[in-house]
Amino acid sequence: MTYIKHYIKDKFNEPNIFIAQYKNITIEIDKSPIDENLKRYIKWKIFGSSELQDYQDLKHILKYEMRTSLIDMFKLLIEIITYTQKYRGENEFHALFGIKFYHVIRTLKDNINYYILSNVEYTYSKKEEYNYDQEHLELYNYYIRCDKSKFLESINRIETEKIDFELLETAGKLNISLENKFINTLIKNIRNIILRNDKYIDSYQYLKCISLSFRGIPLFQQINIFLLRETPFFRINDEIFYSWSSCYSKVITPFLFFNLNKNKAMLDIEKREVKNIIEKICLYLTNRDIDADLIFSYEDLSPDLAKFLFVKKLIENNELVKLNDFIKDNKENIHDEFIKAKLEQILINSESLKYDFEGVLRTAFINIEERKSLYLYNLLFITEEIEDNFEKVSNSIYTPIFLNMYSLYIDNKHDSLLKLSLESFLEKNNYSSILELTKKSELSLEEKYLLRNVCKTSNMKLLFDNQSDLDNARLNICKYLISKNISDQELIDEIKELNRKITLSKAKKNIETSRIYVDTSVFLGRDSHKYKDLFESYLNHCEKNICSEDDKVLEGIYQVIKDIDYEKNDFSINEAIASIYPVDLNLSSKNVTFYNLMKLMMHEFTFGEKGLNNFLSTRIRHGLLPNIIRKCAQDEYILCAEHVEDESINELSKFAKSENEINLLNEFMIRFSKNLESKIERLNDQKIQISILDNLIQKDNNLFNDNALFQYNVNPLEAYIIQKNLNLSPTYNDFVKVIVDWLWKRTDINLKAVRSYLKNEFKDSILKLSEETKINIPKSFNIELSNELSNRVNRFKNSFEVNLEKISSWFERSEADNENTSYDIRIAIETAQDILSLPLKILKVDDIKISSKNLSYIVDILLILFENSISKSGFTKKDDINAEISIMQPEEGTILISCKNNYRSSESVSCLNRKLDFYRESYGNESKMRRYLQQEGGSGLFKIWKIIARDLNTTEHNTSFYYDNECLMINIEIKEISL
Repeated sequence: MTYIKHYIKDKFNEPNIFIAQYKNITIEIDKSPIDENLKRYIKWKIFGSSELQDYQDLKHILKYEMRTSLIDMFKLLIEIITYTQKYRGENEFHALFGIKFYHVIRTLKDNINYYILSNVEYTYSKKEEYNYDQEHLELYNYYIRCDKSKFLESINRIETEKIDFELLETAGKLNISLENKFINTLIKNIRNIILRNDKYIDSYQYLKCISLSFRGIPLFQQINIFLLRETPFFRINDEIFYSWSSCYSKVITPFLFFNLNKNKAMLDIEKREVKNIIEKICLYLTNRDIDADLIFSYEDLSPDLAKFLFVKKLIENNELVKLNDFIKDNKENIHDEFIKAKLEQILINSESLKYDFEGVLRTAFINIEERKSLYLYNLLFITEEIEDNFEKVSNSIYTPIFLNMYSLYIDNKHDSLLKLSLESFLEKNNYSSILELTKKSELSLEEKYLLRNVCKTSNMKLLFDNQSDLDNARLNICKYLISKNISDQELIDEIKELNRKITLSKAKKNIETSRIYVDTSVFLGRDSHKYKDLFESYLNHCEKNICSEDDKVLEGIYQVIKDIDYEKNDFSINEAIASIYPVDLNLSSKNVTFYNLMKLMMHEFTFGEKGLNNFLSTRIRHGLLPNIIRKCAQDEYILCAEHVEDESINELSKFAKSENEINLLNEFMIRFSKNLESKIERLNDQKIQISILDNLIQKDNNLFNDNALFQYNVNPLEAYIIQKNLNLSPTYNDFVKVIVDWLWKRTDINLKAVRSYLKNEFKDSILKLSEETKINIPKSFNIELSNELSNRVNRFKNSFEVNLEKISSWFERSEADNENTSYDIRIAIETAQDILSLPLKILKVDDIKISSKNLSYIVDILLILFENSISKSGFTKKDDINAEISIMQPEEGTILISCKNNYRSSESVSCLNRKLDFYRESYGNESKMRRYLQQEGGSGLFKIWKIIARDLNTTEHNTSFYYDNECLMINIEIKEISL
C-alpha cells in the first residue's frame, strides 16, 4: 500500500505534466524489485483498466483486492463486468472464475437495482420493448437538426447528476457552452479532443487527470474510456470502446442499445412498426439493403450530418472509391468543424491512401504544417501503408516525412525504413546528394520540412561514408536554412554543437578513451518537446509569483545547511542536499512540476537510449571489467573452471609429483576461482549499477538497492535549490545547462564513490583473497609446487593492483563533458560567424582559453553582437556590411570585446544615440529588463547582461554602445572572469 499511497498522492493535481508523470511512475514501478503481478496491480490501481495487458491480469488484481472493503470489492466486480462486456470476454470470464458470465449478471440484477447491470444485461435479455428517456431523445433530435439554441435550453434544464458523457460529447460537437462552469470546462476539453486541434494534448492531460481522480464515478469512467478511444496516432476499434462506455451510460436512447449489442438492437428495432429518427439512423448504418442515398431524404437531419452518415454507410458497404471522391468533392462545403475533422480522418485512414498516396498525404502534410493538426491523423496506419507499399511510394517526398513524424511522436520501430526512404527518395528523383537541395533558390514547404526535420545526422547515415562527412553535410544544411530565414533557436544550437563536434577533435578522442559518457543532446534534440512542455508549464506557475508554504519550509532548510563547513569533513553541500528528504511536505503546483521535470530528465540521463547505463553496460560491465581482472589470474594459470578449461591444470600439473597432488591442485584452484568470480560478480552485477528509486519508497519499504554505487535520487529540497540557481527569466536552454550541470555533479559524486570502493573495499577483498589463498596451500604439496603457487598468487596480486589503477581511471568523466577542458576563443568567433554567414574582419584576438562549460555562452554573446551588426546596419545584403571584432586580455581575469560595423540611416547620429538611452538606463536593472528577456527583438543587449552576470556568474562588467558618423560601436569589458 505504501507504493500506491506514494504514487497516487498529488499525482493528478497538475494536468500539464500528466504524460511526463505517467512515464515517470511506470518507469519507477517497472524498475522496482517487486513481483510482476504486484506491479500490474499497482498500475491498475493508479491508472485503471487501460493498464491491463491480458484478461488473466484480472485474476491477480482480484487476489489483492480480496483484502479490501466490501464497497471496493463491488467496484472491482463492476469493472470486471464492464471490461468483459468490452471484449465480449464471456469465455475468458468462465475460464478464469469458473462461472458463466450471464449467470453473474442476472444474479446481481435480481438482487441489486443498478443501471450499469441493467445495461450489461441487455445483451442477454429476450426483452424487446424498452422505455426510452424522452428528455434525452429530445436532446438528440435537437442535435441531428443542429438546433443549438434548443439543445442548450433543454440541457440547461437537466439536473447535474443526470448529465451523462454522451450529452457532454454531443454538446462538444455542437460547440455550445453550459451555465455550469465545471461541466462547461469538460465540454470545452472534450471538443478539443474530438477535433484533434492544437489544444489536444492540454485537453487530453486535463481530462486524463480528472477522470483518474474521480475514477469511482461512472461519468469519469466514461471520460477515461473516451480518451482511450481517442488515442492519437493509432487505429482504434470504435465499436469496442462505444460498447464499453455504454455500460456506464444513463442516457436511454436507441444509441445505447445499438452500442451495447448492435445485432440484438437491430433485431429489436426492425420489429417495431413506428421508428423514431434515431432508430432509422441505426438501421441505415447497419442494414446493407438500405440504399446509401436514402439518408438525404430523412427529414430534420442537418445537411452536414447527413453527409457524414452517408460516408459511414459507404465505409460499411466497402465502397471506398466512391467514398474518396465524395469526401474530396464535399469537404469544402461542410461547415460543422467536428464533421469536417472526422471526414479528414476517414480520408487518411481509409483505402483512399492507396488510390491517391500523393494527394492524400499532401493534404495531411499541409494541414499539419499550417493548421498544426498533427493529432488528427493515424500515423500508425500511414506508416503501415508505406511499409507495405514501399517500392511504389519510395519516390515520394512524403514517405520520409511521415516516417520521420512516426519516429518523432511514437517510437523508433521504423527508423531503419526512414533512413532507407531518404536514400530512395534522392535516388529515384535523380539527386546525387542531399546537398543538391541546398543549391535551390526556392524551396517548397515539403522540401523545407525535409531539410529542417528529416535530414538529421541520425537519419542520413546511409548517405555518407563517415561521421565527419555526415556532420559537415548537416552543418551545411543548417547554414542554408538560416540563409533562407528558416531558423529558430534549436537550429542555432544545433549549428553550435556541430561546429564544436567537428572542430574539437580532442573532445572526440576523449570520448573514445573514456568509459563514462552521456549524450545530453537529447534534451535539445527531436525528442525534447516533452521536457520543453513541462518547462513552459513551470514558467507559467512562476509568473503567478506566489510564495507557497513549501517554499518557506524548503528555504528554511536551505538557510540552515548552506553555511556549514563541509570541506573539513571531506563532504560537499551537494552530497548533503541529496541525503535530505523533507517528509509530509505538500508541494505546490510550481514545485511539483519542476520536481517531476527533474526526475524525467534524470531518468533519461541514466536509463535513456544514450544514457549512462548504456555506456556502463557496453564499455565496462559487458565483459571488459570482468575479463581484465580474470586475465590477471589467467596469465598466471591459476584460474580454472569454465573460463580457461584445463590449461591451468596442465600448466601447473608438471610441478606435481603424484596423481593425488594433481587432484588436490584441481580442487584448490577451483575453490580460488569461485572465490574470485564471486567478488567480480558482486562488483559487476551489484556495485557498478544505477539506483533511481524514489527516496520515500527506499525508506518506507527498505527496497533501496544499497549495493549500487550510482545513485540518482532527487528530492524536493534539491529541486528547490536547483530552481534558485536558474537565471532571471530563464530560457529552456538556460534550464538544460543547469540541469545537465547538476546531473554531472551528481555523477561526479557517484564516480568518486566508485573509485573509493575500487581502491579500498574491493582492492582489500582481492588482496585478502590472495593472502588466504597462499595460507591455504595444502601442506601436503611438495615444496616446488607450493613455492610455484605462492609466487604465481603474488604475481597475480601485483598485476591486479596495476590493472586496478587502470580500471579506476575509467570512472572519470569524459572530457567532452568536462568543464576543465579548454578551447581557443577563436573557435567561438568562427562558430558565431558561421551561423550567421557574416563577412567579418578579425582585428586582434589574444590567446584566450575557454572551458567547455563556458564556450557556448561566449558564442551566444558573439551571436548577439554579430546579429546586431546585421539588423542595425540598415543594409539588405550582408556583403555590404563591414563588421570587425577584437577580443583582448589586457590582464589576467579581464577581457575586452569590441565589435563595430558600418551602417546606413537617414536619421542623424544624435537621434540614433537618443534611441539607445533606454538601453543604457535599463541595462543591469532586472525589474526593467525582465519583460524584454523573454522576447525576441530589441532585447539583445539585455541578454548579453544576463549571460555575463548570470550564466558566467561575473560580478563586474561594463558596456558602452553608441553611433558615430561612420559606425555602430559596442564595447564590453568583463572583469574577474574565469573562463
